[in-house]
Amino acid sequence: MSLIEQLKHFDVSLRFELHVPKQSRLAKTAHRIEGLVDTLPSAPLHIPQELIDESLSAFKTRRTTMLSNRNLRVFCVAGLNTLSQLEDASNYIKLLINELKLRAKSTLYRALLTGYLQIADIDAAWVKSIRQCLSEHINQLPRRWIRRCNEYGLLDDIPCQKLSNLFWDDTLVFDEQLHQAGITGALRTTGIGKQLLHTLCHELSDSNWLLEPQAEQQLERFLRFISINDELSFNGPVSQASIAQALLAPCLDNKPEANIQKKIERFLLSAYSDPRVNPGKWAHVPDELIQILNRWLTKQAMGLLLEVLNRTADAHHWDSRNEFWGFYLDNDYVEEAWVVFGPEPSRHAHDLVMSNTDFSAGTYGGFKRGGGQLQANHSVLLMRIDNIVIAEWTHNGRVRLWDRSAATSPPFYRQSYFADVLRGTGIKHKPQAEFTHDAHGRWKEKVDKFIHERSGIKHGKITQRPKAKPQNSSGYPKTKTQIRRVATVAASKITDPLQDIPVLGQHKSAGPYPGLPATAKCIGCGKTKPAQQFYISKRRPGELTNFCRQCSKETSSNHFKKN
Repeated sequence: MSLIEQLKHFDVSLRFELHVPKQSRLAKTAHRIEGLVDTLPSAPLHIPQELIDESLSAFKTRRTTMLSNRNLRVFCVAGLNTLSQLEDASNYIKLLINELKLRAKSTLYRALLTGYLQIADIDAAWVKSIRQCLSEHINQLPRRWIRRCNEYGLLDDIPCQKLSNLFWDDTLVFDEQLHQAGITGALRTTGIGKQLLHTLCHELSDSNWLLEPQAEQQLERFLRFISINDELSFNGPVSQASIAQALLAPCLDNKPEANIQKKIERFLLSAYSDPRVNPGKWAHVPDELIQILNRWLTKQAMGLLLEVLNRTADAHHWDSRNEFWGFYLDNDYVEEAWVVFGPEPSRHAHDLVMSNTDFSAGTYGGFKRGGGQLQANHSVLLMRIDNIVIAEWTHNGRVRLWDRSAATSPPFYRQSYFADVLRGTGIKHKPQAEFTHDAHGRWKEKVDKFIHERSGIKHGKITQRPKAKPQNSSGYPKTKTQIRRVATVAASKITDPLQDIPVLGQHKSAGPYPGLPATAKCIGCGKTKPAQQFYISKRRPGELTNFCRQCSKETSSNHFKKN
């Protein structure tokens, strides 16, 4: 008989009776099933606050025996984090652990493990007590979690150290290891997941992992661990400090490759913003680490300026200046740098930031209207070397220098400036010195002298020229005293061959002619002879003749014979 035929003869008067078990029976069944499978009780989405308060009151009055197993389970699963705000949390945990030992129920230890995994990153004595309790009663836990705790060190004195060591194994997929360790879902970024982050970051910060041959692959693995879909997964100042330590501490004494540096730079700016513009967001990171990032951003500012100048200015306007300031940049003397673009270069800078990952948005400023005249294609490189603030204008502008402590010194890291502030116009913004970019490069000597006198930093490629002696317009001595002095010196060069005249590039000795070499080589006979067998050169004062006396006589006699 077909189904349709059966339905035609179906008696609708029939009734079916379904016995629905009571809620208490369902709960008992759930707990019995929970004990048979390798799982942990999950934290309820909505926690009755009265249950947490009831448990805390029982701990406070030392009446934990009055708490039901259900209350204890709920508190273990969802109430442990409330203890972090209490001064006597350690005493509460002692009472809780003693009660769990008296009742000796595996369901309570499983609940305690669930709660611990959510607060494992808290560095407190009472959390260590929970960890020790679970280690001592690990046999009460599900078999899968016993294996996880042993294999990945979830309950070790340094939690997750074993799991952290697997980060270095290139043959393993670190995400798969996290899944096998049970660090999934919400636990990946909280509790035990955060504890893994701190353990791993501490290990990375003490190593040279960014200098290893596989540094780029390891960096990608680390960024995948702390990010989901290119967004940072771990929030809070403690996590930020750990991540900054892992990425920047290995760079304190060593410099990573350029591509690795750029990846770190982009990530940190994207996750925490520019520390120069928003220092408050970096308040929990050590200054020595922030200075590393600032140095990188200083060189990025120079790189962005050069790229913009390639589009907006003639090369000869900047080549010599780039070489001059490059010495300070390459030797890390420039502690701060900020570029301020005019309207035209600002558009090019925006295009570069959008198209080139080497540059970051928000890392440069612009000009405001109404604060002085400004050509559309002008820009300014603002730098600080020690306590000296420098405003280097592009094109045919000037370089201006301030003492940082001076009230007229321009500020750094503003999004907009008046041109007069960086030009030093008026008493309010007047610099301590300013120099025009002359074609002969004398401005470099002046700037070098200004910086050297105030900071002790000497430019390695600039030599100060000696001051010219005062002369009249014809170039001859003007006064009688000067005439007598010049005549005396000239006479002494002719009549006194023993005067001590310094000669560069020769060794001086106390020979027959003080200040001159003791011996010399004759280019006539090719022999090395004592100095007394040579004459003092009249064409080259302070030096011996190229020919010895004998060869000079022979040369002279041959000359007369030919004539």
